Amino acid sequence: KTFADASALFNGMEEPFFLYVPLNAPHAPFTYPPSSTVYNSYYNQNHVQAKVAGGICDTTDVAASSRWVNYSAMVENIDYCLSSFLSSIDSARKDRTIFIFHGDNGQEDTPLNNMSSWCSATLGSNNLGATYNKLLYPEEYAALSATKGGNNNTAERFKSSVYERGVQIPLIVSANFMASAGVAGTSSFAFVNVEDDYNTIAEIARASYGTVGENQENFTDGISF
Repeated sequence: KTFADASALFNGMEEPFFLYVPLNAPHAPFTYPPSSTVYNSYYNQNHVQAKVAGGICDTTDVAASSRWVNYSAMVENIDYCLSSFLSSIDSARKDRTIFIFHGDNGQEDTPLNNMSSWCSATLGSNNLGATYNKLLYPEEYAALSATKGGNNNTAERFKSSVYERGVQIPLIVSANFMASAGVAGTSSFAFVNVEDDYNTIAEIARASYGTVGENQENFTDGISF
């Protein structure tokens, strides 16, 4: 419904416009989305609601809930709904619009730990691989273990912290002019924060900072990226 409402607004709002679409998922409570919006058949067959409905387990079987299954399905649901949204909006308006997609905070450790345990037990693999093992088990990596504030291998070093695992989020920017500017399909390791969105949008829109109504320089703490 959120994306359906957003599509109607996008197609009907007077230009220029700013449309903010906040999403709750993926976030607790980890409720399984409609199976038609999930690509992975394993998720559709093995989430706790399906197992309860099929008599495979009861609601007290915590192990069957596999929190990471619901979490991963919610991620796929976002991908499905975002794709549907982009396909439903007016193509001419789409070509004139800048899309910025990002999260608001880093990962919580529980889904990653659940997924890592499942990979080890079911697939016989080395957890989730080296990249994710560095996030889950930093005490095994000397370069990450000596962090300011003590032990880095705690839940407090994930979401709600200013450590790397607490601030890493996806950031995707798409606009029709990016191809002509030679930056389409590129990536960057630059440090960017949500405050930088304001300055970036203002620069692209050629907005004068003096008209924003704030006296402080650049009117935010951000820097245009």
